[in-house]
Amino acid sequence: MKIRLYGILLLMLFLCTSILYSCSKDGNPSSPEKTPEQILTGVSWKIDEIRSQIGNIPYSYKRGSPNHELDNEYITFRNDHTGTYVAPNGTQYQISTWNFVDSPKTKLQYTIAFSTPLVVNWEIMAMKPDNIKYGEYHVSKDGPSLAYATRIPR
Repeated sequence: MKIRLYGILLLMLFLCTSILYSCSKDGNPSSPEKTPEQILTGVSWKIDEIRSQIGNIPYSYKRGSPNHELDNEYITFRNDHTGTYVAPNGTQYQISTWNFVDSPKTKLQYTIAFSTPLVVNWEIMAMKPDNIKYGEYHVSKDGPSLAYATRIPR
């Protein structure tokens, strides 16, 4: 008698679990994961935080802190592999080209059309629709620059 009762309870537990699991799957179909290109080109990206060193000069910025230097800076990548860089003072510059330079799409290179073009390299550590975390390096008139940054949608 006890074995039969346990068997019935076990069968009911299995059926209830199966029904609940199948209902939850039907009600919330998962959306397909975005590609790195879709994430990159879907919005404009503003700096949330950056720590860098240009030449021998360290620099740090965090959105919302008393330092407002980069509050108006952002970057937009377009599907046609061009884009726009908006400097902290509001001046807009064209991105003449951008491309992922490796097959896992963790390395990005783009060129800002300054009077002397600037080639910027990103080593992407994490890319999600709500943030991009990356290491950045380039060489400008001020010297070599190395940074760690997080960007968020504008």
